[in-house]
Amino acid sequence: MTAIRSILLHADAATRWEGRMRYAASIASAFDADLTTLFAVDSVWAEQPLAMMLSPEAAAIALQMQERRLQEARASYERAAKSIGGRLHWKEAGFLEPERALALSAWAADLVILAQPDPDRSVKTSTPRRLVESVVIDSGCPALVVPYIGAPATTGDTVLVAWKDTRESAQAVKAAIPFLKRARRVILATWPEGDQPSAAAPDVATYLRRHGIVVTERPCGAASGSIGEAMLSLAADCSADLLVMGCYGHSRARERVLGGATRSILDSMTLPVLMAH
Repeated sequence: MTAIRSILLHADAATRWEGRMRYAASIASAFDADLTTLFAVDSVWAEQPLAMMLSPEAAAIALQMQERRLQEARASYERAAKSIGGRLHWKEAGFLEPERALALSAWAADLVILAQPDPDRSVKTSTPRRLVESVVIDSGCPALVVPYIGAPATTGDTVLVAWKDTRESAQAVKAAIPFLKRARRVILATWPEGDQPSAAAPDVATYLRRHGIVVTERPCGAASGSIGEAMLSLAADCSADLLVMGCYGHSRARERVLGGATRSILDSMTLPVLMAH
């Protein structure tokens, strides 16, 4: 990717998504991109399947709940939009399931911004727990995942690129080029994919330098434990404010099966992560 011109932001029923919108708007402003906010949540019928069968009154209350969530999100959007400015757009998924709605919209976007699942089950977002991996895998669109604790003041000043000799890593690096070109510092950390280095292994550092990106190479040995934990530890050591990595996983009849590193990152990340599949 050489330019980011269209960004898709997911809005859910969480109270803190307005802050995510302000963060997304700052990214859009940096790249002179349009920002489309898509409100997509599980329908009340998915959350309360018995409501329709109980009585017409119960069904009416459920529909009112659905409408109230929509109106509250729209009010938050309009409140933030007044102070943000820029080329902002609003869309609603209606009763289409969130994963499907986001994946479809992301086909016509350069970047999708999503939230890390909040481990606190009491936080009501009205979205599936595996929404991030579903959207990344099904859309093919790079995703910038924002930590549930909130986005940092800056993103992309110091970038850690986590590389393995895989298609997913290659997709992530190419998607990250607009961020890497703006970064003050780029660290390319490499982990061996097999026991022996291949003579045909890609020269990623040279590839990035040909794009005018100054790279510091940091070869890493085989991780003694979780490679996801190793990535996050290295990111902390480097004071990175953005991690770039491949998203490893596939679908088995709609069951998301993720690689260990991807699952570990989504569970424990404390900085924004740009991932691609």
